[in-house]
Amino acid sequence: MSYSKSITFETGSNGDAATTTNVQADSLLETGGAGTMTISTAEHHSGTRSLHCTGTSTTGNYCATDNLGGLATFTRDFWIKLAALPSAETTIGRLLDSTPTAQASLAINGLGALVLRNAAGTSVFASASGKRLTAGAWFHVIWDAAYGTSGTQRVRLYDSTGTAIDDSTVLTSNNGANLFDAHRRGPKAGSTNATIDFYLDDITLSGTSADTASAGPDQTVEPFTTVTLDGTGSSGAGTWSLVSTTGPGAPTLSDATAAQPTYLCRGTWHTGHVDTWRYTVGSSTDDVVINVNPSTRGVITDPATNTVQAYDRRVVGS
Repeated sequence: MSYSKSITFETGSNGDAATTTNVQADSLLETGGAGTMTISTAEHHSGTRSLHCTGTSTTGNYCATDNLGGLATFTRDFWIKLAALPSAETTIGRLLDSTPTAQASLAINGLGALVLRNAAGTSVFASASGKRLTAGAWFHVIWDAAYGTSGTQRVRLYDSTGTAIDDSTVLTSNNGANLFDAHRRGPKAGSTNATIDFYLDDITLSGTSADTASAGPDQTVEPFTTVTLDGTGSSGAGTWSLVSTTGPGAPTLSDATAAQPTYLCRGTWHTGHVDTWRYTVGSSTDDVVINVNPSTRGVITDPATNTVQAYDRRVVGS
């Protein structure tokens, strides 16, 4: 499953004022800190408006909290213009799990460097001299993160013409064991209060959910029944494989890549058996058990060949 959200600050999208009564209220919701969030018509990357963030921020002055619903990967693509460099490192994006505990973050320090931090707050990357944001110009920033104790982060910086300034490349980052449940965008300083003054515009958020395989409920059938497996409850397309069978011969699926393949389960009148199938979607797997009971019919006919396979002596006699 995928996640996508675009935020601009134009009339009819986010409204003309930074209040919770706008159409996309969450894009402009202040959640603490000392400062203001206002719509600016003087500065904008595209259109006629941007979001102006000013004041000071220690405990938080986020312009929004986006509910992500448990993402495995996340990308924030946005434009930013600094009216002045922050007086201290200021977080402008933070990914949290459901507790909520920070798993990864993007910040700008007092030198204009982009800084990546992991779940422990340890710096994973900081832009070198000559590859930083400067005051008075629009910059394009793309931040990527993947969850997990062996997760990854990457940040890319471009100038207003699209020329690449810096690329951290994909870096290993301990982003915690939990999926990304929420994203906060806007200023938050660390232990030192920071004075901030910048503009945000044209924000796009995207991501993908963790792979989830579902092989459907276990089934109980009689021999020579056509069984339909069901992987439609999974997060995406997958592949079926036979884990084990205690029956006669190896069963064959109609299509191992179909969400609902079929197969003919064989059997005998006097003993039951079990077929176990596995559905794999990305890194996720799920098994389903097909219990094939002894036949309750007097005659067992193989529908594939239309031939009698066995007589149930309990019913017919010998």
